[in-house]
Amino acid sequence: MAHETMDRWLRVFERMYYAFRISPFGAPKIRAVKKEQKLYLWNWTAVSDEGARFENLVACQLLKYCHFMEDPEGYRMDLRFLRDTDKRRVGFVVLKEGRPLFAVECKTGEKDISPALFYFKERVRLTSSRRAPRTMRGSRGLSPLSNIWPAFQEARMKAPAGGIA
Repeated sequence: MAHETMDRWLRVFERMYYAFRISPFGAPKIRAVKKEQKLYLWNWTAVSDEGARFENLVACQLLKYCHFMEDPEGYRMDLRFLRDTDKRRVGFVVLKEGRPLFAVECKTGEKDISPALFYFKERVRLTSSRRAPRTMRGSRGLSPLSNIWPAFQEARMKAPAGGIA
């Protein structure tokens, strides 16, 4: 199938709110991948692989957060991912007014924090980074996203009271 045909179909899926794409964040201090995009489904429950489903869930929640900060607060928000030419990657980075606010890395089974998270935190000057582990199944009703909510609250507290004038 031709690249143009595939791109047209993906745009159709985006217009029908079946899927959405996020682009890489290309900071000058990292040799970032620039063209590759990641595709996620709005209905994350339709994803069969558990790890991919969890990453899709986190992507949906972060995109909702970006929309929330854009609509009532007036900030220009964007959801991106970090990946460089040396294959280091971090699942998501949230941008506020074009600047990195915080990063989130999704893990389904690993307990160690990815070295790429530290690498990008240094180079991109993230104010915060979080790891969203998928290990809390059945533990006192906690959401697997509960440890990234402090990043949301921290970002919200740094915002001026009435949004941007």
